Amino acid sequence: MAAAVADSAVAEARIATLVDGVATDGYAVVPHFVDDDMVAALRECAQAAFAQQRMQPARVGRAASTVRDVAVRGDAIHWLDEANADADERALFATL
Repeated sequence: MAAAVADSAVAEARIATLVDGVATDGYAVVPHFVDDDMVAALRECAQAAFAQQRMQPARVGRAASTVRDVAVRGDAIHWLDEANADADERALFATL
C-alpha cells in the first residue's frame, strides 16, 4: 500500500511539473516521466516498425500542402494509434 501511495505521489509530482512547464514556457521537460523499462520497450517497438517499413518519411507543411524536404526533416515517423496499440504502447497511453 505504501509503495502505491509513493508511486501515486511521484506521478502527481511529474504531472505537476509538466503542467507548470507548459503553462510557464509553452513546453515541458520532465526527466523520467516514463521509466527506463518503458522507454526500452517503446524503442524496440519503434525499431520493429522501422524494420517492417511502417515508418513514413516525415513531411513539412500543413494538410494538402505537405512536402518531403530532407533539408528540413530527414527523419521518419509512425503515429501511435490507441485503438491498434500493442501492450507497450497501451502502457504509454495509460501513463499519459
